Amino acid sequence: KSTLGNIEQNLAGGDHKQNWIIGASIAAVVLGALLTRLVSRQISGAVQEIEATMSAVNHGDLTASCPIDTRDELGHISASLNQTVQKLAADIQAIAQISERTASGATELSATTDQLTAATSEISGGAEEQRRAVEQSTGSLNQLSSAIAEIHQGSSQGVQIAERSLQASAEG
Repeated sequence: KSTLGNIEQNLAGGDHKQNWIIGASIAAVVLGALLTRLVSRQISGAVQEIEATMSAVNHGDLTASCPIDTRDELGHISASLNQTVQKLAADIQAIAQISERTASGATELSATTDQLTAATSEISGGAEEQRRAVEQSTGSLNQLSSAIAEIHQGSSQGVQIAERSLQASAEG
């Protein structure tokens, strides 16, 4: 009887413990589901923030930043994304400054080219004037040479006449 009473008492205690284990298991599953849902919402919210920031950057907004400030992996991703956006903005600003300087240099080069073209035209006009002056001088020299040739011919005839006169006078 006493053993049978112990067995019944152990069974009743076992049933009681079993009920506690089942209750604790159900509570653990419910608590695990709640924690999973809470963590899922936090991760989902962080991922949505990262996605919104990346979408803004994709559409050209380089002032966008990701507001996640945690010490987990998503916080590290957010910080890296913010650094990348800042570096991209700095690089684009540097490229814009270089483009501006290049455009300024091109404008100066164009102005210099225009000045060189004007100077070349002026030099070409001066060379044309000098060519005409040389042609006129050459024409004048040719006329002078013709006149000298006529004078030389006239002198030669004068010498011949003088020689004939001298000879006629000697004969006379």
